[in-house]
Amino acid sequence: DEFAEHPYRQASLSRLVTRAGIAKGSIYQYFENKFDLYRWLVLDVLTTRRNAFLESHAGPPGTSFFDRIEYMIVASTGFLLGRLGARMLEPTSDPELRELNNQMRAAGAKLTTDLVVAAQAAGEVREDFDPHVVAHLLTGMLGWGVTDAMLAKIGVDLHQLLSEPELALKLSAEEHQKLAHEGVRFVRFGLST
Repeated sequence: DEFAEHPYRQASLSRLVTRAGIAKGSIYQYFENKFDLYRWLVLDVLTTRRNAFLESHAGPPGTSFFDRIEYMIVASTGFLLGRLGARMLEPTSDPELRELNNQMRAAGAKLTTDLVVAAQAAGEVREDFDPHVVAHLLTGMLGWGVTDAMLAKIGVDLHQLLSEPELALKLSAEEHQKLAHEGVRFVRFGLST
C-alpha cells in the first residue's frame, strides 16, 4: 500500500512499519534498505503474481493463441490498473528504478515469447517470424497500446489515474473487452482491407 500510494522516492519506511505494526529494525532483518524491499516486492512478488494472474486468465485449455492473447490483455490492463502495477509504468530518470522496470518488462517479454513459440509450434502463428521480435511488438501494441487507448478513453493520464484510482471505473467491462478485442483483431488481420 505504501509503494502503491506514493512514488518510490516519497514512500516512507517509517509509515510502512507503522502500518505493518512492526519495529523499523525488523525490516532490516530481511532487507538491506528501502530499495532492497522494493526490488523484492516488484520482482519477486509483483512479477510472480502478475504471471500467475495472466496464466489464470488465459482462457480454458485449448484456447487459440489470439483468443488467449485477448484474455490476457483484459487481465493485464486490469492488473495494471492496480496502483502498484501502474506505478511501475511511470517514467523515471532513477537508474535503479529503470533497471527494475526493465527487469519486469523482460519477464513479461519472456512470457509472451513463450506463448508465441508455442503458437508457432501449433501452427497458429507464422514460423518465419522471430518470436522475440513478435513478443516485443505484441507487448508494445497490445500491452502499452491498449493501456494508452484505455487511458485516452477514460480521459486521464497515468498520473491522474494513480492519484484517483476510482477513475478506472469510468471504463465499463464491455468497453475494456472491446479495446482488447480491437487490439487483437488489428494484430491478427492488420490494417489492409
